[in-house]
Amino acid sequence: MSFARKISSTRFLVCSDIHGNYAAIRQVIDNMRVWGAGRLAVLGDYVGYGPSPNEVVQFLRKTAGEMVAASGKANDVIMVLGNHDRWVLGETDLLEPTHVRALKSLRWTRAIFRRENLDFLNQINNKVALGSVGFFHACPQDQVPFPYLDPLHRLPDKIRGNHIEQPWTDWKTNPFGRNVLWPAVKTMRETRLRIAFVGHSHRPSVTGWKDNGFFFPKPTQNWEDGNSRSDVYQIEEGAIYIINVGSVGFPRDGDSRACFSIFEPNDSQVRMCRARYDVGETIKEYARKLELDSTSGTETTFDPDTLSDLVSLLGDGDVKSDLFDPF
Repeated sequence: MSFARKISSTRFLVCSDIHGNYAAIRQVIDNMRVWGAGRLAVLGDYVGYGPSPNEVVQFLRKTAGEMVAASGKANDVIMVLGNHDRWVLGETDLLEPTHVRALKSLRWTRAIFRRENLDFLNQINNKVALGSVGFFHACPQDQVPFPYLDPLHRLPDKIRGNHIEQPWTDWKTNPFGRNVLWPAVKTMRETRLRIAFVGHSHRPSVTGWKDNGFFFPKPTQNWEDGNSRSDVYQIEEGAIYIINVGSVGFPRDGDSRACFSIFEPNDSQVRMCRARYDVGETIKEYARKLELDSTSGTETTFDPDTLSDLVSLLGDGDVKSDLFDPF
């Protein structure tokens, strides 16, 4: 995408789940200029899986500091913690991951993570609300373990296909509708939120609520050039929306390009975007970090199977091992 839009002081770029992928987050931040976004929201999981947790956090520290210094507005940058960040911080209310790939990655990250980056993560909240818009890692409700607001993966195609515009009103008969989607919407109604941005599942989606039922809208416009993609979703007046912005560093929906959202609070639409980045840079960084581990005597390192699975996921955005889900 070669054009750049005029910077809007109200327009957000919203992203999540970077997971130590430095090349991917640099590409996404570059897209702030492309889409004219003057504000940034990052929904957590800065670390875990990827080879560059320190570089990612340092880059975001620098980016956030420069943006706030330029505008003089602290809420031009919103950051919340994800479960991987809270694991690195050692929060006791979250059980450590039981899935072997996530656990081995966590132990490696803890071993090499710098004190100043830990201190920075310690300053970040678990959730932020600006008026009727909320920013969360996984969901609006306080629920542990974190649920996955992921209707594209958790609901049959028939339900989603039959309820693009007409509400799905018998959601109570479905465990995902009853136990995951409804608690999120219930919390949003109680806290007067109209839009909730979430991540965590690594799969982008838009879910709406109106007339006592859920609906799963299709984009009204789309644009694709192979490197970038944009899908536009209309925001209906009076409806409630849960917008899952997918993952920057490790998408799991079959598209390996970095995923993010563009949101203009004064507009009636949200864009779901993709941007290609240099995956090879991230793969090479694994090799470099492993060599550093071997020469420095670090006891904790990635094992070959974990590395193989992560490299495969980077390449095609498709989870082939249940050792990554749900974490």
